Amino acid sequence: MPLGERMNLAADIGRQLLDDALDYTHWSLGAGLDVQGFSLDLTYHNTDLAGEPLADARLVMTARRSF
Repeated sequence: MPLGERMNLAADIGRQLLDDALDYTHWSLGAGLDVQGFSLDLTYHNTDLAGEPLADARLVMTARRSF
């Protein structure tokens, strides 16, 4: 969702259904900013899996440049 010319917000939610493993919901919320030809994003990811170290909450920063 654009917030002016240089900023945006993003959110997503998804459900994973597996036959031989735990089902879970993943969600994320992030913000992005375009600065001098770079796209900078900061996104928080989490799931509803309690006690699973591979599914702990994470804060991810991404920098991209297109040319």
